[in-house]
Amino acid sequence: MLEAISTQLQGSLWIRPQGMDAGRRDQLSAAWFRLELELDAPVERASLCLSAVDRYQLFVNGSCALEGPMKGDHWNHYYETIDLAPLLRPGKNALVVRVYAFAHFHPDHRQYGPLSVYVSDCGLCFVAQGEAVLAGGGVLPLSTSEAAWTAVEDSSVSIDNAGAAYVGFTETRRLFQEPQGWRDAEPLGWPKAQAYFQTGINPYGEFSPVLLKARPIPNLRHTPGAFVGEVG
Repeated sequence: MLEAISTQLQGSLWIRPQGMDAGRRDQLSAAWFRLELELDAPVERASLCLSAVDRYQLFVNGSCALEGPMKGDHWNHYYETIDLAPLLRPGKNALVVRVYAFAHFHPDHRQYGPLSVYVSDCGLCFVAQGEAVLAGGGVLPLSTSEAAWTAVEDSSVSIDNAGAAYVGFTETRRLFQEPQGWRDAEPLGWPKAQAYFQTGINPYGEFSPVLLKARPIPNLRHTPGAFVGEVG
C-alpha cells in the first residue's frame, strides 16, 4: 500500500475557496482557481503536477490545456503532469483551473455525476505542485502551498440526471454568470484560496483524505479548434 502512494506531492496543500466547507454533498459544487504570473524573462522550463476533487480543466492564458484527473477509486486518486514552458510567455500570464465536485449522495440520483467519474466524499478541492524556471535563473513557484492562488465559487453550472441513468446527465452552463475576464491575464482581484489539508501521510501515520498516484497513461491530447460559424 505505502509503496503505491506517490511521494512526489507529499505535503502539498489542497485548497478551496474562502468560506467553503465540505459543502452539501447531495448536489454539485464548482469553483474557479486562478494564479496570476508576471514573467520578466522567457521560460526555460516549467512543470506542473495537479489534481482535484472530482474533475478539473486547466486553462493557460484562456486556452484549455489539460483535463483530469484520470478515473480512480477510493484508494487510487491520480494526478497529471504537464509541461507549461511552451504555453507561458514573458509578461502577464494566468493559470485558471475550473473544478467540479459531484454529489456524493442524493436520494433520487438527480445530482450524481457521470459513471465515468469516481466521486470523493471530502468535497471540492484542488492541489498543484511545480515551478517555472526563467532564462537567467529566476524561479517562480506554482504550487498551491507557495504561490498566490486565488479562488471563487462557480454558480454558472448545474446538472440534472433525471431519466438519464444510462446516457449520462444534462449540463447547463450560464455563460453570463461566469467571472468577467477570467480568460484574460490581467489581474482580477479574486480572494486568496483557503488551505484545506496536506496530501500524503502525516507524522502520526494518518492518511490524508485523498491518496495521490501519478497518472499511468499519457494525458489526453488537446488540439486547438473553433466553431466555423453560428446558427440562430
